[in-house]
Amino acid sequence: MGCGASAACGWIAFSRAPRPSVRGAGWGSFRWGLLLCALLLVASPAFAKPCGDDVAGVDVPCSCGDLVVSDVTLGADPVVQGTCPGDGLTVRASERDGVRVDLAGHTLRGSGAGRGIWVVHGGRNGAEITSSGARATVAGFRDGVVAQGGAVLASLSNIAVDDSRRDGINVRGRDFAIRDIEVRRAGRDGLSVDGHAFDLAQVSVYDSKRHGIVVGGRGGALASADGKCLARRSGAAGIVMRGRDHVLDGCRAEASQGTGIKVAGTGHQVRNGVAHEGAGDGIHAAGVNLRLSGNAATQNGGNGIKAGGPGTQDQGGNRGAGNGTASEEGPVVQCQIARQPCAP
Repeated sequence: MGCGASAACGWIAFSRAPRPSVRGAGWGSFRWGLLLCALLLVASPAFAKPCGDDVAGVDVPCSCGDLVVSDVTLGADPVVQGTCPGDGLTVRASERDGVRVDLAGHTLRGSGAGRGIWVVHGGRNGAEITSSGARATVAGFRDGVVAQGGAVLASLSNIAVDDSRRDGINVRGRDFAIRDIEVRRAGRDGLSVDGHAFDLAQVSVYDSKRHGIVVGGRGGALASADGKCLARRSGAAGIVMRGRDHVLDGCRAEASQGTGIKVAGTGHQVRNGVAHEGAGDGIHAAGVNLRLSGNAATQNGGNGIKAGGPGTQDQGGNRGAGNGTASEEGPVVQCQIARQPCAP
């Protein structure tokens, strides 16, 4: 169990007090220790403690900044009763195969600092972060959900992330899934993922100051499920795909201030994407061995669909219509892949 500032104060005060002398020479140091303790008590929150439904056999409620070390379903926990001055919850369950954190429809609320949920170690198989029943909300932190490392995260689902000062969700890892997520008003990127063999579906991102959805790494999938794979009103690009061998299927970028869907890298498949009413190009792709099929770009300010690079293939069904009247490179392109008009 953790200890509070009061425990620390006891140690400081007595460690600073020298053995008494007849001249009282140690009293000044002792008074200084007491003053430092008083400052700690006023200015410092309690140290983080382990929490969860099974902490060495005990159910320990979670407070702001605590370390989740076992499965937990939030109820009347202090962490959902007020506003966290720093981090919300930190998941550190290295001694377990995995850990399940169920927000149970509650809201974690921050004051603009820290991370709402920070997964440092989710166990050998990664953490499952979810909300049973109603969708939970993580609101007002610097970053909403952060998980970076090998098998740190197994899945993230049924959560809304609102008003992050920086990123809504930032995940780096392998073999993880993100499902049924909404991100609103992120100060930088709404949803940023990197790593290997991840699966994203039913994700909707609104009003990010920079990019809506950013995908990097290798072998990931970003796909529509129940019509949800959307980046709307992004401050720059709506959807950015980098790295290699990703699949983007059925996703939409709407009203982006830059490019709707921006693709760079090697071996990507871009299928059934839609870019609509963006200020820049609808779909811009440059790389090696890219494959495009069934995509549409409509009423964008720049070009519609423009893709090129060695081995890039038009696999049919791509179209552009109603896009801008001119571009910096000359007349607007409605749909062009590998320097050729798009195939029917």
